[in-house]
This record gives sequence, structure tokens and C-alpha cells, in this order.
Amino acid sequence: MSDQNQNLPTESTTNNNTPTTSFGGMRFGRPPATNATQPQPNNTQNTQQNGQNTTPTTPFGRPFTSSSTTNRFGSSNTNANNTNPTNNNNNNQPAPSPSPFRSLSSPREQVESSLLPLHTVAVRFELKGLGDPFYRLLGHEVNTEYSDSRLVVRKLEQGGDDVTALKNLLDVAWGKYAFKGAAMVYLLENENLVKQLGAPSFMPKKDLFDDDDSEKKDEPPKPAIKVVRAIDMMLVLNVLARARTQVLLATSPIMFNQHYLNRALVTDDPRLVALAMATGVIS
Repeated sequence: MSDQNQNLPTESTTNNNTPTTSFGGMRFGRPPATNATQPQPNNTQNTQQNGQNTTPTTPFGRPFTSSSTTNRFGSSNTNANNTNPTNNNNNNQPAPSPSPFRSLSSPREQVESSLLPLHTVAVRFELKGLGDPFYRLLGHEVNTEYSDSRLVVRKLEQGGDDVTALKNLLDVAWGKYAFKGAAMVYLLENENLVKQLGAPSFMPKKDLFDDDDSEKKDEPPKPAIKVVRAIDMMLVLNVLARARTQVLLATSPIMFNQHYLNRALVTDDPRLVALAMATGVIS
């Protein structure tokens, strides 16, 4: 009995033994020791200086270190502060291939487009150069000062008996035109519009298989649309005084205002083109 009592281990000696690990984890009933899982900073610094990659691993194949290490699956970061598990997976994925489409927010090339008229003839309405309306329409004595269209517009804005008589003549003529609905009109001061009106027309080649563009043409290319000017005072005043911005309504009343009368309008509406051709135009 005395020999058996001597061979029994004491309680103090069993508590000092470090727990051993197995494939399933720690043994049951044994608290994990804190000294075994903490990395040694001195040993880590020495191995990094010597160029050796000797990180302690577990049976599961992952290192128990607090620094970023590289294994056969790529780089991994096992910091305790990194609680997002998707960060490690994003580092292992290949970079996305560039899109074949260019970004619309930052275009690389400047694209120019034009809206050409549907018809081949357009008409321009402008008071400049048409003379004295009171002389031409009411039969008054000619006033040489009214050679300036701005003075004519100022006289029409002031009103009076002569202006009222002129309005009545315009209303009667507008009713005889039998214009219905609406028409689109455009300001001729627009540089883009002037550029488009003077653009050359597309002339197809006679030989479709001839791709030689170095040949000289005998005649210069003609504009895609021909612009004529209306010279009938009655029609020009009606269009300028009734058109609002870019729309001419058949029911619009006459408004003698310098904002409207000092404009130069152009349209390819076939009804207005026909009226201008019938009352007189110049190229």
C-alpha cells in the first residue's frame, strides 16, 4: 500500500503539464494554455530577417499568426481586427477584363450630327431690304428713312391709324392664303443651322466598286437644300408678326414687336414655300 501511494501523481504536477492537440481539437477537461497560442515577436522578427518562412501551422493547414502570410492558396490576412471574411477571397480573384464598350461619361471622340431638311427648297423671311411698307401697301409717299428696317419696326410698334390700316390688310391677305395648322420655323442667326443649310449633298458614285476618292470632280458639290428669299411684303410681315419662337400657328394674331419683326426666319414647310414662290422670291 505504501508503494502505490508513492507512485500516484499529485494534483500540483498535473496542472503544470501543457495540453496536447489532436485532430479534433483540445482534449476534454483541459483548459487551453494562453502561452501556447500567442506568437513570439522575437522569433518572428528573427525569421523575417534571415529570409525564412517558418510559420507554425495547425493540423488544419492554416497558420496561427497575427501577420499577413502567404500559403499555397495565396495571401491571407489573419488579423484579429479583420472580421470580414470576404476580404481574403477578393484578393485571390483575377482582375476583371476591360469592357469592350467605351464609357459614355468620358467620351474620347467628338461626334457631330446634323438634321437636314426633308425637302430640297427652303424659304427665308426677313424685313431687311424690303423698303417702306406704307409706300408699298398703303400707297403713301415714299419715306427714304424707312430704308432701314429697324426704323420701320419702331414705327409699327408705335401704332396709329396707318398701322391699324396695315393690320387690316394683313388679316385679309392671311385669310386668302388658306393656311391651316402649324409650321416649324427656325432662326437663321443660328450658326449650326447655317452650316447645315450650306452642307453639300451626298452624290452617289456611278461605279459602286470604285473606292478611289482622289479623283477631282469637275463641278463643286452643291448644297443639299436651296434657300430662297421671300420678297412679298404682305407675306413676310404676316409670317414674322404671327410666328412665336419656332412655331407658326394659323390662328396666331399679329403682334408688331421688335423681338419678332427683327428676326430672320427660315422654313422648309412646303405650304410656306409654295406661298413664297407664288408671291415672289429671289435666290
